[in-house]
This record gives sequence, structure tokens and C-alpha cells, in this order.
Amino acid sequence: MVVNDHKDENVPSVRDIEDANHGLILTKCSILFVDIRSSTILSDKSQAVSMAKIYKAFAESMSKCIYLSGGWVRQISGDRVMGVFVEDKENSSATKALEAARSIMSVIEYIYNPLCKRLVNKKTISCGVGIDIGRLLVTKIGIEHDGDDSRDLVWAGRPANLASKHTDLAFGSEIFVTKHFYEQLPKSEKVDANGNPLWNKGFRFKGSNLYEGYSAEITHHDLYIEVDDVIENEHEKDESTPHPNDQSFADVLDSLVRGFDSKLGSLLENNERLERKSYELNEKDLKLNQKEEELRKRELYVANKEKDLLEHVNKLVNLEKYRLNVEKFRNQLNSMDFSEFIEEKYDIMSLGSQIGKSSHEVYDDIYYWKVVNFLVEQGEHFHAYEVIKKQLENCDEFPSFPYVSDVIKAVKAVSKELEYQEVALQCCRRENFTSTPRSDLHKIFTGLNLPTLELDRC
Repeated sequence: MVVNDHKDENVPSVRDIEDANHGLILTKCSILFVDIRSSTILSDKSQAVSMAKIYKAFAESMSKCIYLSGGWVRQISGDRVMGVFVEDKENSSATKALEAARSIMSVIEYIYNPLCKRLVNKKTISCGVGIDIGRLLVTKIGIEHDGDDSRDLVWAGRPANLASKHTDLAFGSEIFVTKHFYEQLPKSEKVDANGNPLWNKGFRFKGSNLYEGYSAEITHHDLYIEVDDVIENEHEKDESTPHPNDQSFADVLDSLVRGFDSKLGSLLENNERLERKSYELNEKDLKLNQKEEELRKRELYVANKEKDLLEHVNKLVNLEKYRLNVEKFRNQLNSMDFSEFIEEKYDIMSLGSQIGKSSHEVYDDIYYWKVVNFLVEQGEHFHAYEVIKKQLENCDEFPSFPYVSDVIKAVKAVSKELEYQEVALQCCRRENFTSTPRSDLHKIFTGLNLPTLELDRC
């Protein structure tokens, strides 16, 4: 396959790629998917005509949101629409994609659902949006045979796959983006005017895989459209006669309203009236409301589980961070200077505290004897003595001692012979020492000119 970098500010189409042996690489490309939540249940409860209207209006309005935000629609599959965004001189692909997502949520809430509820037998929808950003390879698939053209584009790369997965994991009326996409957003898109975060970090399962991302319910809160005025005149206007107030609406509203016009004919209108009558008497729709309530409870349950999972994951992450930092500290201690030692030790102590370790246990993990040797070699005898003293105060059944010569140097340098003697004897009385630590203490007491008689008795 011949692969070239795509340098245009437009997203390539089927016509831009010569054949299946050619491909284009897009960098910093944002992929957005939007689809209807629980569309299978909606289809089971609706007549084919209603679903045709819902899908048609959904595809048109979502596509309009994508195009008006600077993107290109490159796939429509029933209740799922794919938008592709590339950066230009003025805007990044990430800000374009987020603007499209915000517009989608606004159109669904303020325009689509009010119209759909009135015109399509009280039906409403909710949809989820997923977004990722990165490097993609686009190429052509399919064939042209006997005048029939099945050719289409395939978008190969992690961003397309993750955007699709995050769309599936998004709750109703939610934008769920990858961590990588979130990091590409400017700060103004992460917090509100008061500095409060707009996004919530979370982890979600799909099958046996865990996905990390950020979720938000962001709309254009200042959007105000008098939808009722449009609805009242919907059945009266002819396709060729524009609504008198059309010029005051956004292009998105104009496209959506045209999707509900009278071009389906009087037969479909009569059918819709009969369907509305059936709806009012149909007990199955009451069960659907109960199902929706159960789904809301399920979402709350999943959210609580997600919180518990996040706490568990954070604990595992901290454990792994602690293990890696301890290993790094052991390996690099001899090449550190004293300021680096203090900084690294503070980080390890903080991580140790987060996972429930005492300072005594942390010193054991980072090799207590090696730390004392380092401090003595650096001439930091006071710090060395404090470490020695604390470890003796917290000694366990089989305490590990630093080098005898290091202990003697540190204690003599700070003139703490008597204090060391008392702490060591308390440790000896508290624990039944084996011959090795008892022998080390004998050598240390002798080197410090301290009597060993009491040591022998404990």
C-alpha cells in the first residue's frame, strides 16, 4: 500500500483516494460518534413509519451539527453518525469536535425532543457521544461491479476504535471522551466561569476491558428557541411555503423542521393520528416507563460501582507507584546528592502513607542499612542517627542493623552514646534477639565504650 500524509484542511472522501492500494495519514484527527440510546427497545415499541421519521430527522440534525462545527460526516449507520475533524489555522480538531458534541446535546434537548414528542406519538430519545483524537490511516474498501458501487472509506487506528467504544459506554445525554482527548482541550473547556470542573473522570467496563475517560453533560445553556410556534404551524404549511419566522432560527432548526414537513402525504398523517390514539390506550407504553425508571436506577447503581472501582484502581495504582519508586530509590541511591535524597524519600514516604505503611516499614523497604550508609558517607550524621534511633524504637522480632562502623560514626558524631544505649537496651528487652543482632549490638557498644553487661542480661 502506498501511504501519504494528508495535508489538506478538508477531510478526504472516497473520491480523494485512488484505489484500495493507496492510503492517507491524518494526524491530530478527532473522531466523534453519536448514537441513540436503547434504539432496539424504541424500535420494538414504535411503528416503522415513526422510526423512519426518527432516524431521518436524527441523521439530518446530527450531520448539520457536525458540518456547522467544522467537521465532515463520513458514516451514517441507522442510529449512529460518525464525524471527522482536522485542525486548521484557526481551530484545533479537538475544539471543533467538542463544539459539535455540545451542539448535538443542545439540539436533542431544546429542538429535536420537543418536536419529536409532539409530532411522532410522544416519542423522545436520548443519545450518547464518544470522542478520541490521534493519528489515523484512511483508505478505500469495497468494489464497483456492474454499475453498483459499494466502495466506502475505512478509518484504521486507535482513535476510531476508542471513540466508538466510548460512545457505547456513554450514558444518555452524556459526552464521554478519552483521557488523551481531554488532555488536548484548552483550560477554558475544562472549567466553567467560576473555575469549577466541567468533567468527571471515570472508569467503565465493556466486556472484560476497562476504559478510562472523562464525562460531561455540556449544552449551550443560552439556547432559546420557541419550538411551540414551529409546532403549531407544522401541519398548516406547504413544503414550498417557508415559515414566517424561519430567518430568525439557526440553520440547524431549519434543517430539522424540514425533516418533519408534509412531504410524506396525507396517508402518513392519518396513520400518525391513529398511532397517537393507540398510544394513549396502550398499556405496554406504561411498562416502557417502568423500564426507563429501572434503567435510571441501574445507572445510579453502576455509578456507585464505578466510584468503588475507581477507589480500588487508585489503590492499585498507588501500590505500583510505590513499588517502582522504591526500586528506583534503591538502584540510584549511591548516585544521589543529599537534596535529591530528601526529595525522593519524601515522595516515597507520602506514597507509603497512602497505602497504609508506617515510616518504619518504608525504611525497611528502601533498605534501612543502605540509607544509613549513604547519610554517613554524605556527612549527615544527625539524619543518620535519627534513622537509626527510630528503627530501634520500632524494632521487630528480627531487626536488621546497618553497618556497625556506620552506627558508631553517627552516634559519636552527634555525642548521643547514652541515648543510643537506652534505646538499644529497650529494644533488646522488648524482643528476643537472635545471636546475629545481639553480636552486632555488642560490637557497637564496645566501639562506643559502653558497658555490655546489661545487654547480656536482656
